Amino acid sequence: MSGVQRVLADMDIRGPLAVWVLAAHFYALLVPMALIWAAWRHADYLSTVCDYPGLLYFGAAWFSTGSAFEVAQNTMDRWYLTPEVPSANGVGMCDFLSYWFVGFGQALIAIAIAGDSWWVWLAAVVLLAAFPFTYFKQVAVHAPIGLMGLIVAVLAWLTFGDPVVFLMFAQIGLTLFFFAALLNTGAQLLHGFTTIVASSGALLLPWAIVNGAKGQQLSWLTVVVILVATAIAAGLLRGPLNRLSPSPRVQPAG
Repeated sequence: MSGVQRVLADMDIRGPLAVWVLAAHFYALLVPMALIWAAWRHADYLSTVCDYPGLLYFGAAWFSTGSAFEVAQNTMDRWYLTPEVPSANGVGMCDFLSYWFVGFGQALIAIAIAGDSWWVWLAAVVLLAAFPFTYFKQVAVHAPIGLMGLIVAVLAWLTFGDPVVFLMFAQIGLTLFFFAALLNTGAQLLHGFTTIVASSGALLLPWAIVNGAKGQQLSWLTVVVILVATAIAAGLLRGPLNRLSPSPRVQPAG
């Protein structure tokens, strides 16, 4: 059996669908590099507005590590998401580590921006310590990571002066929208869209840094218009997406 055949043997999807889903996860692995670029390109600016800007590089690295654990969990779930598998609504070690590493990345970014404030450290420690309990107890599972992300957004807005970071609400909403449609229909095409939208939130902070360094910002009106347009688009797409048919499932040979 060739190397490619061994990889395909771990997947219950094939052809263009497999290429699409794998490409989406490859994108998720690479997108934190935008933060690395922004931190390097605008190092002088960041040194004047952030407490520990060097930690931004480590935050980006932890984001990519979280994506790597997601790939590992998807492989164990044979790349076919249904409600019960760990990659979806189930419980799995790699799934847990994926979210936890993303949370650590968020915490490092919060400390990079405002680590001289004691409450930032306290919030990071408490929320990261709480996540294993919420995850394995399956109670308010993503609340700690969500709160950590909100703290990062607020700190970024206060530091860089750009409300673009609050487009996270559109990004989170679309992620949940595509994810719910995926689990409702079994159409694995939506796995790729879910992954791309979920990981694209990592572009908002670099965007804010670049705008802050240039002394410009996205207007609040533009942010509100984008949020409203996203909600309208999701409403229009909800019916068609939830009428998609389940993707054929390729059974392993033998």
